Amino acid sequence: MNMRPVLVPKLTHMTAAEPFDLVCVDPLEMCPNVSRMKYVLVLVVHFSKWLGAYSLPDKSAATVASDLPAMDL
Repeated sequence: MNMRPVLVPKLTHMTAAEPFDLVCVDPLEMCPNVSRMKYVLVLVVHFSKWLGAYSLPDKSAATVASDLPAMDL
């Protein structure tokens, strides 16, 4: 039995001071649909609590970067 103390890092609050100060982006893999879009890109702007979800054919950096201007951020 291991009796060493477990080191747990402290949780901190991440706050955004202005719009687009903290933006979280996650690609989620979904089942392919009729239009062959296999991924959903989820964006959250923490300052305004804005949430967006966009379908993508793949999660490559080139695809995400080329589709970002079309996303109403």
